[in-house]
Amino acid sequence: MSETHEKSLTTLEIASGAKEASFALAASAGEARSAALLAVADALEAKREAIFAANAEDLACAKRDGIAAPVLKRLKFDESKLADVCDGLRALAKMDDPI
Repeated sequence: MSETHEKSLTTLEIASGAKEASFALAASAGEARSAALLAVADALEAKREAIFAANAEDLACAKRDGIAAPVLKRLKFDESKLADVCDGLRALAKMDDPI
């Protein structure tokens, strides 16, 4: 595997990593927590096209599977929702104790 090739992770691996990171984040100082929140917002924005492409695939599968229109609407992750999420993360990062 080349250094520039990203490893594909399973959902279980991602969830496990997130759980482990949550323990470290809970024990960290407020500044580190804020920095982590800002890094997540930046990463989401940097990966926006990949996120939207994956969401489009998920929506296509959901439509094929006959998922109800109101649920499909909630599943759609677009520029507006991304902006809301990133704005929320940045607002949390400004708090004295973001957790």
